[in-house]
Amino acid sequence: MTQPVSSFGRFLRELRRRRVYRTAALYIIGAWIIVQVADVAFPTFGIPDWGLRIIFLAAFFGFPVALVFGWMFEITLDGVARTPPVSEVDVETLDLRLRNRDYFILMGLILVLMAVTWGVSINVPPPDPDSSAQVETYTPPMQQVRPPANSIAVLPFLNMSADKDNEYFSDGVTEEILDDLAKLDGLQVSARTSSFFFKDKQFDIKAAAELLGVRYVLEGSVRKSNDKVRITAQLIEAENGFHLWSETYDRELKDIFAVQDDIAAQIVNALKLELGAEEAERLQSSPPTADLQAYELYLQGQFHFARRGEAPIQQAIEFFSAAIERDPNFAEAHAALGAAHAILQEYSDVTEDEAFALADPAIQQAIALDQTLGFAHTVLGYINMRRWNWLLADASFTTAIALAPGDATIRQWYSNFLNDAAWQQDGLGEALRTFAFDPVSPGANIVLALNYLWAGPNFNEHVTQQLIRARKLGYAGSLGDLLEFVVKLRSEKFAEALERYRLALETKNRDANWLQPFVAAMAEKVEQREAGSGKREETTHDSRLTTHVREAVDALASARRAGSIFASDHFLFLLLLDQPDAAFDVADGALNNRGFAYVWFLIPEAESFRRHERFVPMLDRIGLTRYWRQKGAHPDICHPQGDSFSCS
Repeated sequence: MTQPVSSFGRFLRELRRRRVYRTAALYIIGAWIIVQVADVAFPTFGIPDWGLRIIFLAAFFGFPVALVFGWMFEITLDGVARTPPVSEVDVETLDLRLRNRDYFILMGLILVLMAVTWGVSINVPPPDPDSSAQVETYTPPMQQVRPPANSIAVLPFLNMSADKDNEYFSDGVTEEILDDLAKLDGLQVSARTSSFFFKDKQFDIKAAAELLGVRYVLEGSVRKSNDKVRITAQLIEAENGFHLWSETYDRELKDIFAVQDDIAAQIVNALKLELGAEEAERLQSSPPTADLQAYELYLQGQFHFARRGEAPIQQAIEFFSAAIERDPNFAEAHAALGAAHAILQEYSDVTEDEAFALADPAIQQAIALDQTLGFAHTVLGYINMRRWNWLLADASFTTAIALAPGDATIRQWYSNFLNDAAWQQDGLGEALRTFAFDPVSPGANIVLALNYLWAGPNFNEHVTQQLIRARKLGYAGSLGDLLEFVVKLRSEKFAEALERYRLALETKNRDANWLQPFVAAMAEKVEQREAGSGKREETTHDSRLTTHVREAVDALASARRAGSIFASDHFLFLLLLDQPDAAFDVADGALNNRGFAYVWFLIPEAESFRRHERFVPMLDRIGLTRYWRQKGAHPDICHPQGDSFSCS
């Protein structure tokens, strides 16, 4: 006797009879092929990302329609016919076995599922055991949920030239457009360092824009052949992938400046920016040089200068000098030459006096040729800052920011100036602005971390997070190790501070014998404070030296004589130990070198140092008190008191 079939069983049998399984499998295979073709073809034809999303949604919502169609109809030799109901067929004799083509369809479906599974697996980022969670969950200061309305990143234009040595030219075109846009006060432009972070990387436009904190992205390519150049550019609204504007320029090389200016002007029009008369004039400026060979030499110099290091900067100086030899009136080349000479002393044995003696006349010549060069005024500000010509430096940086308000390099150098002049809160503000323009720059992150350290222990977490970002972006300098060390001391993680900083010093082949007594003295200070015996007394610090502190002071002095620590670090460690007299002794000898980081006196732990009777004379020597009087303003740490200042 035949067992009765349940309703669900009859339904499954009917699905098999109507070959709905086959329809579903064929639909999935076909839809997957269409999506893959669209994914490859759409970018080639400039179709925005939303086009691919439409294809995917159509395929998704079309699936149930295909199933209904498969249920109702079947394909026969006579064409498409309606599937007969079950009452019209002999159910008992119905052949429901799989046919050969069903096996092929099943194999195709399995291959599609394998491809989808493999694609998902390779796009899942591997876990990073080194603080990755902290970076993903951290929201940097000034980072907004939605990027500013008028914010843009100019991503590195691709070098499509047959000669790959023309990389300098495509980079140069990118930088020139970026510099033009940075002159506009109403536009926030992601800095070169952050934009070039994506060079030679595969990336999604939307993800790149989110990382840079911008709403729009300009991308393109450059193909240079002899005296011909083809430049393509497209402006994309990152959130939806919509192309606001795109253009291809086929021009002679001599028209390169007009093309760059036109791209900047088209962006202004597309974003509906309202320009003032001065800004409009900057975008319509005359070509920097009429000598195309001089311009190419200049771009090659910029290519090497951006790499930093002694050898690249020396190469840059040679290219800039060659450009000036061809065109002595090339103002940008003079400015770049001055900058290269000024910065070289930070990467080589060239003294500051030697470097500035070569840099100063080049910068002065650049400004004489073109007073609107913001970068030239920045370099002049840097030189005057290092010479302690504070009022002149102030004027130069103010002029530079007025000329190029969106230039992150100017903002970062101005932040350094403000801190050196003891305007710590203003320095932090400029460091935050630099970070907003240049969030993927290791330098911008480490400078912000340093400013947070000066702001005090309440900002320790911000210091740590900026250090994590800087290191993940490639920063490997010793300043990061020092900042981490100070934060751990402040957090009273003495064992960890000792272990991590010892490893950092030994990695750089520096002696760490002074470290143990120093950390022991810092731990003892905390124990005294908690025991109530650390109250400040009206006695000299020398009379209050404990055994551990004395051992630490002696160990630091020995390490300094042996060259194991630098004067700036020696000064900082004495401030942390609250030994102002010893710190002043170090500063008195080190201030002859104007690269000495006296600015460590901004940290809250240096209060007794700032209250000391030797502090204002030290400020007089640096020239800060005179500068404050000339400016008619003073920082929070000092206030006028008669003819002098009272500091705390």
